[in-house]
Amino acid sequence: MASVVSQSYGEALFLLAKEENMLDVFYKDLTLVDAVIKQEPKFLDVLRYPKISKDEKKELLVQVFHGQIHVMVLNFLKLLIDKNRMNQLVDMIQAYIKKYNEVHGIAIAYVTSAKPLQEDELEKIKQMLEKKLEKRIQIKLSLDASLMAGIKVQVNDTLLDYSASSQLHVLKQLAYQSASLKKERGEQK
Repeated sequence: MASVVSQSYGEALFLLAKEENMLDVFYKDLTLVDAVIKQEPKFLDVLRYPKISKDEKKELLVQVFHGQIHVMVLNFLKLLIDKNRMNQLVDMIQAYIKKYNEVHGIAIAYVTSAKPLQEDELEKIKQMLEKKLEKRIQIKLSLDASLMAGIKVQVNDTLLDYSASSQLHVLKQLAYQSASLKKERGEQK
């Protein structure tokens, strides 16, 4: 869960982007920064490392992102270095993305499957969710072999579990309830 500080910075950046009519630009840039951090986690470690000077960290940011992100986003990152807030960068980006998604009616669907899904299967899931939730859906896919077969879909607080392991659990519960009812009936006769 993001801290109050992370939320505040993310929302402040969102308000700035809105004021400058640059919501999409900032979204694209922050998504790029997030992807770089996920691809190269040591990059963020360097930006957090206290023995590297703030000027060296800012120069590294310029080297990595010059011409790829808007100068205002780059300046935001430099501000985080000045304020020693790089530890919260990922949460700040998530706070911005959350606000962006709210404004644009986008929901994130975390789809977990036992095996890789085909594009047409993902498209059907996306269309079904968009119709049901009346929002644009972005799918984040992950694999989990313990599901055996089927999928789980989580959107906000709603979990749709169509996995084989879930179905087996339901069948076990039903069998247990049925056995309990039979036992009760047998005792009452």
